[in-house]
Amino acid sequence: MSEKLAKVLTSINTGNEGDGVDRLHFAGAPKVCMMCLGLLLLLKFMNIIPIVCWVPYMYTSQDWVEYATMYCYVSNTFLPMNREVFGHESLHDVQDGNVFYLRYFQWVQFIFIIIAIAFYLPRLIWQGILEAEGVNITAMVKTVNGFESAMDVKKRETALDHLTKYLMVHFQSKNNRRLATTVSPFKRIVSRVTCTSRSDPSYVGKMYLLVKALQMVNCVAIMFAMNLWLDGYHLYGFDVIRALFQDNYSEVNKFPYLTFCNLTKKEMTENNEHSFVCLLTMNIFYEKIFTLFWFYLLYVVIVTLLNVIGWFRNILQGGRQAAFMKHMLIMSHSADFDESNAKDMQDFKEFMRSFLKPDGVFVFQMIARNTTSIVMVEVIGKVWNLFKGQKAAREEANRRKQEEAEAMAAKADNLYPTLPTS
Repeated sequence: MSEKLAKVLTSINTGNEGDGVDRLHFAGAPKVCMMCLGLLLLLKFMNIIPIVCWVPYMYTSQDWVEYATMYCYVSNTFLPMNREVFGHESLHDVQDGNVFYLRYFQWVQFIFIIIAIAFYLPRLIWQGILEAEGVNITAMVKTVNGFESAMDVKKRETALDHLTKYLMVHFQSKNNRRLATTVSPFKRIVSRVTCTSRSDPSYVGKMYLLVKALQMVNCVAIMFAMNLWLDGYHLYGFDVIRALFQDNYSEVNKFPYLTFCNLTKKEMTENNEHSFVCLLTMNIFYEKIFTLFWFYLLYVVIVTLLNVIGWFRNILQGGRQAAFMKHMLIMSHSADFDESNAKDMQDFKEFMRSFLKPDGVFVFQMIARNTTSIVMVEVIGKVWNLFKGQKAAREEANRRKQEEAEAMAAKADNLYPTLPTS
């Protein structure tokens, strides 16, 4: 069993199409859920009896005792609203209208599976968006990390040149494809719902923000879904901390050890209802597992919230993107860039506005989150040099065309001089 669980954990691909918080969602959280599930399965193989019920004296047969116990296990046991098991003169004093049912006890394993799937779903959406846009960030990151570890200087430079040319072709093709894109009616509807369109130069970045918002909603939804299962779980960790400081941990009682169970038994011509008191032995372990899991969920929520705020600022504030690229060019030793040169600054504005555009900067920001800054500045420096060289070549070609046009116009004037007017 341990080997199968290890294979499941190692098969969860972390990928490089997101930042660290993305990997926390689609790799870290599912692994934690699978570890909790593995622990519960281990307890099962240790032959720990999940529930033990006290049955009335009339259940003389061992078969009836086992039947009653299993019935209480598969049905929902309950407690009075005051959670007092021994605060009543008889079991019949506990009325159905004044009780609450423990709906989680039989479904804990499935709860962790559902949570793991919920954490992984936003990644599938993000991968679909990247595939539709032709952005393969994972391949770019692998290439960058590949030549970063290369010992041969020539091989390293060759790999760097290949990646730079690939990025240039990628940005140019995206610009050309964006101009030629035809939008279907369905995509128009999606664009109106998401307040963006594929012709938007910041489309990929905005869709990433949508995925980030979905991650945040996902965290809150998981917390409140757990609250439906476990009755007050969204504040459970705070209750535990307060109880520990007040030295009354037993009053938290979110995972009660003793509960009630009703069973109707047909005897002769009438049905008799019997009430049992059951000991939920697994709640001893559920209590500790869900306490630690609550704090883990709180950590994920806080980190995700801060991450969402940071990405909203990075993508929606154009000044931050320009500052990021300028900082990278200044740090790069290979970049032919001088911040004090007016011509370079004019080219830089064109580089940001017409060539990279917001999505191009976003791609660089995402690659930077998955590699070292030393390599990233060299890649950006190479891309800048290629852009600057191509721009200079275009300007030179335009200048020559202009000179040729002027020379042809002058030659035409010499061949066909203007007649003097009388």
